[in-house]
Amino acid sequence: MMRTLLFILMLLTVSVLQSQNEDLYSIVNTGDFDEGFTLVADESGGYLIAGSTGTTQPGGSTVYVVKLDDLGDYQWSLSFVTDGASRINDGIQTASGDFILAGYSHTASGIPSGLVMRVSAEGEHLWTEYYGSPTLPDFINSVSPASSFSSGYVLVGEQGRSSGYSDAWIFRIGENGNVVENYLDGGARNDGFTSIDVQTGFYAVGGFTKSLSPDSLKTACYLKYYNFEFDEVGTYIFNQGTTCKIRDTRFIGDQAEAGIAADWERNDSVFALAAKYDRSQGMQWELVSDSVQNSWSQLRRDGTFGGIWAGEIFNEFGRREMAYQSVETFNGIVDTLALLSSEHDYRVGGLHVDDSTVTMAGTRFENGQGMGDLFLVRTRKNAAFNPADSLYLIDDNISIVTTVEKAKFAVQTDDYKLYPNPATEYITLEGLSSSHAELRILDVTGSVLRVERLTATGANYQLNINQLPAGMYHLQIIESGQNQQRVTVKSFVKQR
Repeated sequence: MMRTLLFILMLLTVSVLQSQNEDLYSIVNTGDFDEGFTLVADESGGYLIAGSTGTTQPGGSTVYVVKLDDLGDYQWSLSFVTDGASRINDGIQTASGDFILAGYSHTASGIPSGLVMRVSAEGEHLWTEYYGSPTLPDFINSVSPASSFSSGYVLVGEQGRSSGYSDAWIFRIGENGNVVENYLDGGARNDGFTSIDVQTGFYAVGGFTKSLSPDSLKTACYLKYYNFEFDEVGTYIFNQGTTCKIRDTRFIGDQAEAGIAADWERNDSVFALAAKYDRSQGMQWELVSDSVQNSWSQLRRDGTFGGIWAGEIFNEFGRREMAYQSVETFNGIVDTLALLSSEHDYRVGGLHVDDSTVTMAGTRFENGQGMGDLFLVRTRKNAAFNPADSLYLIDDNISIVTTVEKAKFAVQTDDYKLYPNPATEYITLEGLSSSHAELRILDVTGSVLRVERLTATGANYQLNINQLPAGMYHLQIIESGQNQQRVTVKSFVKQR
């Protein structure tokens, strides 16, 4: 599959005011429609937010990743352009400090493929791999470290079928992105996995199923437990005659106990569902929001017997407020319900919980402008709430301590030409504009076979490929300018 990839590393102008406490409210504004779908708290104390940026329509066409430090100060950012709309859905930090980011990318023909990229702690792109069929739609929704009894990373999502339906998809990759294990789980209709968590030798995986739903006309919540060898050790399917879809799944007790955050639709209204399941005892408790159009999309364990559910709650004026709910997971008692509200609408895309704070990130929508910004909110546990109504207004209590404005830039289209293609002895690259460029020839596995550094360039540059065996190769073109780097990959075929 031929793709053109574009990476742009940008320096941003940042204004930072030190907060007097642990509260933090940061906005990242690129001038385009920005959406945040995941938050990774890194070992240095900072935060990585990933999602997309692009046109003024939701689901912009470019992967966008930004790294902030613990004070909300900008560190680095990365844009990644493919042939079609792309985004990051989830991410984790590895033991080495790199980030594994997972999502999907559309081809030029409009078909999405699963996408995984590895980025260093300093923002350097290390590799990108695509997964699934080139002719059927595939999505990766979540990523987790592999069990301590194996290695690599486990990803889950949906893999399309020629019938037009989808299977739930789980697979494991190695450190370089190679597929180690690959499994499909599904029936005659639509099924998919949306989230995964690992504890010791077990995985808890959440999603949805229509194939196995008690009501064939309704989508059911789908929770599965696997051991480290991907043997199924527990399955729970429920919807009670309504539509249900798990948004997040986390272990919130021992390796048999998992919590879920789900959307539960009844009578054309959506309710937020928080629940806890034990793989040997079944459902232990469930909490359904009293108000309609609420949604819990994120869940994290909080101490030994606690959990934090985060998402959105619609107020009486139809505004979408970010919120989180603290629950004692041993018995399902709600300790605190907190609403963080302002003049904007919010959608929570990521959650981090530590001993003293709760941090949320996602998308802040500009009212009536069709625009979105990335936001990061950090607040102290149980210290930010008005006891009278559990309502905590950002505008009144947390000022914006960081505003990140992306330097204006035009996403450059692919202005390179590579010919002839296929070729036998030489290929010519046309369109180099920088006097300091690096060319790398890679094989289909991503291994670098040759590097050429140019100190002066003209309109064309010729490379001798006579010694390469017949096959497909990638030419990586790296041009560096002031505070910006562009990396483009072109594919070519070497004939005998």
